[in-house]
Amino acid sequence: MTGRPAPEAGRSGQRARIALDLALGVVLAGLAELAIETWIEYLSHPGLSILEAYQRGREPWTSIGLGAVVGGATLALLIAVSVALVEGSWIRRLLALASVALWAAWWFTALGFIPYEAFDGPQPLTFAFGWPRETALALLLPTVVAALVVFTPRRERPMSRMAPVHPEDDRA
Repeated sequence: MTGRPAPEAGRSGQRARIALDLALGVVLAGLAELAIETWIEYLSHPGLSILEAYQRGREPWTSIGLGAVVGGATLALLIAVSVALVEGSWIRRLLALASVALWAAWWFTALGFIPYEAFDGPQPLTFAFGWPRETALALLLPTVVAALVVFTPRRERPMSRMAPVHPEDDRA
């Protein structure tokens, strides 16, 4: 430590990363709740498959778990994308915006703006419960990608060991 205070952008970036950690923790807690509830139903009713045990979800626990997953993933994605857009390189910004596009498609479907098979909307938790594969691919996967964009360390120098092609490009 040099005794100097951290620059303002550094402190806000650090706070955003802490908020991102908390939002991802909420997502993991919701997923853990759903997994535990499914496992209890599976053990309590012999002959059920895991999917059938998941679909027997009991209230209010299923809604709490799904709310934590959907809310935490949404908050985590928004924080991660904002950090990537402010502090990231062009490839990080591109990956963050691609994540937002897939996430927005899930939300527009969950809110009923985009028609989907046998779903009328606007019920995001019902959509997350009834279509877990779509939720995993279009809500959780973009959140993970956006979080990885933020948490992946940046390279200080290029990894290429190629010599410059033109002599005037020797700017080492």
